[in-house]
Order: sequence, then C-alpha cells, then structure tokens
Amino acid sequence: MLNQRLISAILGFTGGYMDTAGFLALNGLFTAHITGNLVTLGAALATGYTGYIDKALAIPVFCLTILLFRFLRRSYFQVDRILMSRCLTLHALLLLIGSILAIEYGPFVDGNSLVATLTGLIFVAGMTIHNTIHRVFLPETPPTTVMTLTTTQIMLDCSDLIHGATPDEKIGIYKRLKSLIPAVLLFSLGCAGGAIAYKFLNMGCFLIAALIMCFLAIKSRVESSIQIS
Repeated sequence: MLNQRLISAILGFTGGYMDTAGFLALNGLFTAHITGNLVTLGAALATGYTGYIDKALAIPVFCLTILLFRFLRRSYFQVDRILMSRCLTLHALLLLIGSILAIEYGPFVDGNSLVATLTGLIFVAGMTIHNTIHRVFLPETPPTTVMTLTTTQIMLDCSDLIHGATPDEKIGIYKRLKSLIPAVLLFSLGCAGGAIAYKFLNMGCFLIAALIMCFLAIKSRVESSIQIS
C-alpha cells in the first residue's frame, strides 16, 4: 500500500485546492465540507445571491454518498487495500467528470442552472469520497479538508510548550506537531494553488486536481495488484 503520509499529504493539498477553486468558480460552493455550505446557503438565501440550490443539495448528497460507501464496503468489499484503491479511482473519476462539465459549460453565471448545480454536486460527491478515504483508511493522520480543530490543537500544544510541559509531555507534543503543522501548510498551499490556477485557467483549474487524483489512483491500483499477486 502507498505510504499513508504521502496519501494524506496529497489529499491535504487537494482538499485546500478544491475548496478554494470551488468557492471561486462555483458561486461560493464549498466542495469538501458541510460547514461552509451551511453558512453560504444562509447568506445566499438572505441576499438572493445565485447558487443556493447546489448548496442546499450538497448536504444530502454528502450524507448519501457516505451511506452508499458504507453499504458497498459491508456488502461487497472486504479487503481494505482493494477498497481504498477503488475509492481513490472513484474520487479521481468524479473530479474528472466535474472538470469536463466545468470546462465545457462554465463559467456559470447562473449558479442555480441545472448544469451548474450538477457540476457542483459531482464535485461534492467526489470530495465526500475524499473525506471518507481519510476517515476510514487514514484515521491516524490529521484531517485533510478542515483545519479548525487542527489549528486549535497546534496552538494548545504551543501554549503547553511555553507554559511548562513536562519532558514526557513534550515528547508527545513534538510528535503531534510534526504531523499537524505540515497538514496545515499543505492545505494552505492547496488553497493558494487553487486561487492561482483559477486566476490563470478559469474553469480549467479543476483539471489539475483531477489529474493529481488520477495519478494517486493509478499508483494505488498498481501497488495493490502487486501485493495481491
């Protein structure tokens, strides 16, 4: 299986990239998490800003995708390394389909149009798989889409280092910071990358994230096949 840190690093960068690119190109839609969409949905309904349909539908799509994943895992797939490879492939495929739609039909002036909504929800489904991969297969690594709790823990750890943590406590803190700080940096780099790519490529920005995930999916499939054989 691919190194978990490498997978987590790529997912962290892609998480920041897709959230920023989606927000800019899809009328404020957050493709990777629910919290932002609850906020922007309320703002869109209050102001009449376009793009409230996909934000409202993003929540049930997110939930249903996870339910479907869980059903498939319990019913059909029992070998984790095979399932992870297939999840990465599905993630990449959904991002690729969304990218094609965005390039072909975007920019979306009317965020409530059918094609804009469909494109956004395909990205949401893809990033839901992204979150599920992390939660199921990489539970020991930091989150790859939401940095609030990670940043909170970093600052708590820094405070403990400043205010007299014991030598034994410091060992655990340094070990945790070694994992958490890169996660925030990679997500931040992804956000910057998404913004820059959107500025120069417009709707083509999504294709970069799709190709990154295609690379990861192919590499995972190759390594899984080698291990099984």
